[in-house]
Amino acid sequence: MIGFTFLYTALIFNPKQIADNLKQNNGFIPGVKPGQPTTDFIGAIMDKITLPGAVLLAIVGILPGIASKLGVTQGFSTFFGGTSLLIMVGVILDTLQQIETQLLMRQSALLVSKTLAEVAKVLRPGISSLVIDKMIGEFIYDHKAVPSFLNYRGYPFNSCISINDVVVHGFPNHDPLREGDIVSVDIGVILNEWHGDHAYTFSLGDPGEEVAQLIRVTKESIEKAVAGNRVGDISFAIQEHTEKKYGYGVVRELVGHGLGKSLHEDPQVPNYGKRGSGPKMREGLVLAIEPMINLSSRKIYTEEDGWTVRTEDHKPSVHFEHDVCVKKDTADILSNYAPIEAAEKANENLFSDYYQQLVH
Repeated sequence: MIGFTFLYTALIFNPKQIADNLKQNNGFIPGVKPGQPTTDFIGAIMDKITLPGAVLLAIVGILPGIASKLGVTQGFSTFFGGTSLLIMVGVILDTLQQIETQLLMRQSALLVSKTLAEVAKVLRPGISSLVIDKMIGEFIYDHKAVPSFLNYRGYPFNSCISINDVVVHGFPNHDPLREGDIVSVDIGVILNEWHGDHAYTFSLGDPGEEVAQLIRVTKESIEKAVAGNRVGDISFAIQEHTEKKYGYGVVRELVGHGLGKSLHEDPQVPNYGKRGSGPKMREGLVLAIEPMINLSSRKIYTEEDGWTVRTEDHKPSVHFEHDVCVKKDTADILSNYAPIEAAEKANENLFSDYYQQLVH
């Protein structure tokens, strides 16, 4: 029984492959160096989980024999042992499956981060959003994944590229980007059957103090929102920081969501609400938290194409999104803004001065 448990774990989980995938997608385990140290760390964690589970399975497996020697009827001891064994196997396999799921979803999220970093390298006045979208699709396919958005409910592009007063779901087009444009890029991928989905807003050149503050505050809000026990805690944190503190318009009609083998799963995650309200967040739940914040009014409308959402007053809107896994007493951010920020700062066409004022 012990040998079978270790064999099963070895067949299902390959620490070196997991470590290599993390490195390729710019991912890391906090406090652990990439490469062999990460492989050793994952292997050690798996051993710590597998050994106790294997021992427990072995104990449960010999319970019928012990029970028989103690005078318990054979029928009862066999039933007890078999039932206990099934329960233990189920618990251990479920735990291993949760670990595998989180690792695979991290890889999907990190591929989105890596793709957004590539976008940050080439964004400039004069390039069209359609060229960017084509590049996004090619990059995703080159990494053995599929764009989540393409053909999703009929959506015809690899990504959503929303400019200035477009809140979300902007169609890429041939129009050249201009100095001063605010460009929100939202990307989803399917890798190993699991979705990654997040967004980042860029500014081509200095957008002015008013819009720069909107970008900064929206980005701060997503960092403040990755904590709490209920969905309403996330909603409250975003609304408190953006609407109540700065007077910005928090979009009501569009929300964040659960994420997994489907692009949109329960629960919905509004960007407004009351602390302590909403569904309780279970450990292992993955959420796409995405504040969509308007400079002025929260009112929006959808264009005739059925997708493009604009602010009613045509003032700018900013959109950031993170993939977050709920853990006990904390949150594990699966996506990684670090490579995006590095590329953004290195691109002289992009404005990043607002970093100096970010409040973490």
